[in-house]
Order: sequence, then C-alpha cells, then structure tokens
Amino acid sequence: MDSEQEALLKFKEGFKSASESFSSWTAGEDCCNWRGVGCDNATGHVTILDLHGRDPYNTLQAHEVSPSLLDLPYLSYLDLSLNDFQHIPIPELIGSLQYIKYLNLTNANFRGTIPSSLGNLSHLESLDLSGNGFSLRAENLSWVYGLSSLKLQGMIPDVFRNLASLSSLDLSKNGLKGPIPLTFGLSQEQGNLNRSSSLRELYLSSNGLNGSLARSLAQFSQLVVLDVAMNCMEGSIKEAHLLKFSSLRVLDLSSDSLALEVSSS
Repeated sequence: MDSEQEALLKFKEGFKSASESFSSWTAGEDCCNWRGVGCDNATGHVTILDLHGRDPYNTLQAHEVSPSLLDLPYLSYLDLSLNDFQHIPIPELIGSLQYIKYLNLTNANFRGTIPSSLGNLSHLESLDLSGNGFSLRAENLSWVYGLSSLKLQGMIPDVFRNLASLSSLDLSKNGLKGPIPLTFGLSQEQGNLNRSSSLRELYLSSNGLNGSLARSLAQFSQLVVLDVAMNCMEGSIKEAHLLKFSSLRVLDLSSDSLALEVSSS
C-alpha cells in the first residue's frame, strides 16, 4: 500500500542515524521487502515492524516515535527493543494501534510514565517493557485491566512475596510453568520471611504448573480459596498437609495428577 510505505518513510525520519537497519528502505520499491517489515500475503497491508537492535555497538538512536505509525492500521507486531530512544516517553499513540498483538520496548531507553492508553490494546498477547530502569514507571496499573488477551509466560516471579497487603490474586488461564515458589505465600520484613501474609484467595488454574503441591501447601495455611485445577501438579495430598487450613472453604485440585489421601471425615 502506497500510504503505508509513505508512513514507514516518515517513521524512519524519527531516527537520528540511518544505519544498516534502513539500508533497504528505498522510496518507490516494495516496502514489504524492506528489512524489518512484514506484510500480509493476501492483503498487502504492513503487519510487522521489527527494528530491534541487532548490534549493541550500533543501536538506532531516535528523537521521536513518529505519529505516522497510526497510518499502519493493520500493524500487529512492533519490536523497537535494544535501541536508544534517549529518554523520551513511550508515546500515547501506541495505545491507538488497535490490532497490536506483540509489543516489545525492552532496553530501549524510554523514561517517564507508562501511558495508560496501553490499556486500549485489547488484542495484545505479549508485552515487554523491561530493561528501561527506574526512569520508566507506572503511576497505577489500572490500564492493565484492558489487556484482556495478555497472558503471563514462564515462571511465577518471586515479586509476589513482597506484596504484603495483597489479599486476592488471580493468575488463572495464563502460560505459567514450573513449580509454585516456596516463598509465594510469605511476606518479607527486614530480610526475614514471615507467615503473616494477607493473601486469602489464590487462583492458579489452567496453567502449566508442575512439581509437588504438597511442598508448597505449608505457606498457604491462611487461605480461604486455593484453586490449582488444570495444571500438571503431581504427588499426594495427605490429611496432614491440610490440618492447619482452618479457614479453607474452597479447594480445587481437579484435572491434575494428584492423589488425595484423606479420611471419610
């Protein structure tokens, strides 16, 4: 599409250096063959823009993220990671890229407040803002609720043990793997772990969690709801493991490889 090719050339103007990444970006030629650009084979629309830094000694330097991005209405993949945006804020306009599924801005030297407009990206499945340091911050996380397609991947991060006031946590229907951390239900004060966590409801169903649930149960004795259904948890849950769960009202272990060994009472 001519209009989308023009939008890409305007986007290029936001960069201070015309490095190898833009060597193939020549006006009048098919932009679908340009480096870092991908198009839909059926429609010809630009759907991919991948300009991630490939050489740590020759990163792209930019003074702006051009508004011409909005003239790529079918863009679904945007990777600007490992470049130098010289402490400019992440622009609000990225929140208007309604078809974006993949957004990677890691180690790109952004600063300021994460724009709440990112909450408009209801199709977003992968988001990475890491590596920008303390200069990039979130005033609140209410915008995350709009990311209805976003899924967490990998191991459960250890950060949850530091959320001492957290009472309910729902991480169900994600791509989490590995065992439940042994410090999950604990809070940390002055370097010491204690069992005074306020966590009362924990939902971890429909992930790929594995390992022994029995090892993790001791830290969750304060829970009212524990749902680990539809994972790959293994081993036996014996009556002794549940004796301290005086507040437990809901326990869902279905569709795992667990053996529940309790008396009829």
